[in-house]
Amino acid sequence: MKRNGTKRIRLRVGSLKMLLHDIACFVFSPSRLLLPSGKPLCQYWGYSTVNFFSPMNRYAVGSDPWSALDEFKTMVRELHRAGIEVFLDVVFNHTAEFGESFLGPGFFSFKGLATETYYITKRGKFHDYTGCGNSVSLNNPIVAEWFHSCIRYWVHEMGIDGFRFDLASEMTRSQDGTPLDSPPAIERITKDPTLRDIKFIAEPWDAVGLYQVGKFPHFGHWGEWNGKYRDCVRKFIKGDQGTMGEFATRICGSADLYQNGRKPFHSINFIVAHDGFSLFDLASYNEKHNQENGENNNDGEKHNNSWNCGLEGETGQNEINTLRHRQCKNFMVALMMSAGTPMILMGDEYCHSKGGNNNAWCQDQQKNYFHWNTSKAGHEMRRFMEKLIDFRKRHKILCRDEFLNSKDIRWHGSKPFKPEWDSGYNFLAFTFVDHQKSDDLYVAFNAGHHHYGLTLPNRQDGRSWYRIIDTNLASPKDFATGDGNYQMSGNYQMAPYSCLVMKALPSMEADSLKRVKSFRNTFMPSAAAASSSGAFGTGLGILKRAQTFQKLDPIKESPSMVNLHVPRTYSRFNLKDLAAIPDEEEEEPQM
Repeated sequence: MKRNGTKRIRLRVGSLKMLLHDIACFVFSPSRLLLPSGKPLCQYWGYSTVNFFSPMNRYAVGSDPWSALDEFKTMVRELHRAGIEVFLDVVFNHTAEFGESFLGPGFFSFKGLATETYYITKRGKFHDYTGCGNSVSLNNPIVAEWFHSCIRYWVHEMGIDGFRFDLASEMTRSQDGTPLDSPPAIERITKDPTLRDIKFIAEPWDAVGLYQVGKFPHFGHWGEWNGKYRDCVRKFIKGDQGTMGEFATRICGSADLYQNGRKPFHSINFIVAHDGFSLFDLASYNEKHNQENGENNNDGEKHNNSWNCGLEGETGQNEINTLRHRQCKNFMVALMMSAGTPMILMGDEYCHSKGGNNNAWCQDQQKNYFHWNTSKAGHEMRRFMEKLIDFRKRHKILCRDEFLNSKDIRWHGSKPFKPEWDSGYNFLAFTFVDHQKSDDLYVAFNAGHHHYGLTLPNRQDGRSWYRIIDTNLASPKDFATGDGNYQMSGNYQMAPYSCLVMKALPSMEADSLKRVKSFRNTFMPSAAAASSSGAFGTGLGILKRAQTFQKLDPIKESPSMVNLHVPRTYSRFNLKDLAAIPDEEEEEPQM
């Protein structure tokens, strides 16, 4: 953050929950560009690498030459203490030296040493597979050794846990630019025993059409940014026809892409990333608005699969803004219900907007900064995200090591077990089957303009469906907190562009019986002793003790200190009959 011209760094470890992306990597070219207006632009993302063994010193607070190293190591140490892994977003596909027409401020690095060795060239001309003027010849033996040394340095010296490789498909090309099935540089770092616990994630494409999603040379280890997941979920949630079948495949872990020696967690599922629309902009703009980048809006991706919900850009119309926030929640529910590794972009937890700029690489300003103070809607989205992430972490059926099969998931349409695959309308429901605890989850998406009535599957196991999430409801009812009775049965009416999550829990009748048994065991060690001591006549004493009794709500994970509603409980049962209630070995219901 910048204040009064002075750089300051805030590190709130407690606010970091998942994946660190675009963290400080290297020293990059500080060259600045000017718009016709005189406004400066800079290489804010830092994707023009000069020195691959140095952290970016403009991120450091101290001015000493060693400050960046010391502060980086301190940051990694403190994040590890908080249980957070650190990944570097690295660029080995090109350097800051551009192509033959530009050398930069002096002769430096590879261009000044051995152009034909470090770059993919032909008859002195640079091959450009990156859109940046040059392409690193990573599979040249000399360059592969340098690359290997660099990765080892960041792991062994700096403590890094993993890497995301920008335009990784370029890294699979030979010295003449031909894609290789087993690139030596990739194989080298993958099979290094000192890097066996390091996570490698590929952006499996380059800038000229080599698209390797599901096909990147992985050696059984590499994960991938799943671009097909991103595109499909965007299309389905905004209501595009013909996407239902693929959406189901992506929910189940993209077995069509990764059932080739890998697991669901090798699929890095995401809706948005740093290069593209933010999540809120995905629901606010049909077109990119990159004029301020100084390239006449010619930069950035043109095909975004976005939908502005009825009006382009910022608006004060509550109906449109409500729909946009609902769509953001729908996207995040889809992400967290999917098998695979979810990735969230910084700021999406409070609906950050970049004003429709989907290529803000040069914007050192509010569009790229994290906003600690957000609007009411931003706080509501943050609450929703916190609960959604916690919900996923607590349900093992959502954190799977194997792909889902017909035993793990049941598909539904408006009627149970009757999916409408051929329908042109995007409604899909399914049940995740919990084989261990019977805590099944019912999930439904109504990604269309109409209200949609559905029938819930009947339960024959003494359990009922409890509503956890309905994105159509205003906060805090959009995510249940246990403050009301959310038991559901029979039919449910879904609003347009909304999603629903329910959980199978012991019904209220069964739960009430269980609480009475728990009360009996707590306050009456034996029925005979309680009867002979006249305990039933000392209702006031029982009520006082009950005020600190821990009650488990059927849609809460942890017990909360609340008053036990003794009068309501006793109204169902005669106190003398308490001893007749049989004990059972059964866990308390959980969310």
